[in-house]
Amino acid sequence: MNFFDDFSSLSNSFYATLLLATVLAFLGVHVILRRVVFVGIALSEMSSLGIASSFYLERFEFTEPGRMFSFAREHLIMGTLLNFLGLVFLSPTESKRLSREARIGICFAAAGALAILLVALSPRGMDEIRALMAHDPLFISHQDLTVLFSTMIPALLGLVLFFRRFLLVAFDREMAISLGVHAKNWDMFFYLLLGLSIAMAIHFSGVLFAIGFLVLPSSAALSVGRRPWTIFLIASAIGLFSAVVGYVAGYHFDLPLGPTAVGIAFVIFILTQAGRRMSEFARIH
Repeated sequence: MNFFDDFSSLSNSFYATLLLATVLAFLGVHVILRRVVFVGIALSEMSSLGIASSFYLERFEFTEPGRMFSFAREHLIMGTLLNFLGLVFLSPTESKRLSREARIGICFAAAGALAILLVALSPRGMDEIRALMAHDPLFISHQDLTVLFSTMIPALLGLVLFFRRFLLVAFDREMAISLGVHAKNWDMFFYLLLGLSIAMAIHFSGVLFAIGFLVLPSSAALSVGRRPWTIFLIASAIGLFSAVVGYVAGYHFDLPLGPTAVGIAFVIFILTQAGRRMSEFARIH
């Protein structure tokens, strides 16, 4: 079978994969530079917990279609809701008794354990674990694609429009405050964009895809880029390229699309690291 012959039936998942990979790669540079990778991982577990909760709540009548709490069966809604609850718990404020690092560990461990337990108790059983951890974006509908574009495009625009403000708050907080910038509000805005993007990525592509494209393209770009905008553009380009090559390769060799795309991103990361080491070696000698 030829990929281009079947593109009409695969276009929704193809466009969704490209959009998610590009936005996550752009956002990932912020995540790496702010040193909040583990916040992203903890939020991914919270999204998984939300999806697991939707599976578990299918056993109750009050969540049946037409009832008041029917939204509890919607994976996207529950994943996003639990993600935002996680943001409240992981907000970048420090506590004398409980540091943010401790809260990240608690959130990750508790959410991961509860997700597995809820799936085990759900009407569908343990088979849903695979959907949580390695969801394949192949069967995304036109409606799903509309929802994805209506959320991820505004999130990307927010990151681009307020690019300088995000960088100022992240790397020169005292100057930002002296200029009258409400640093805490901008931090919360950033974490809301992060939480929304992760929730969408996990719902449509799985945890592995979300974390992989949040970390790998940005890490590769930071190895080769020098100026801020250059780094962000390189990261987005790597994310887009990895998604395209991974999608086509996964289709051609009948492999899971998400893990294949992440594998391509990892190969690019290795190549950038090797290129940087060779460049440093050449300068020294």
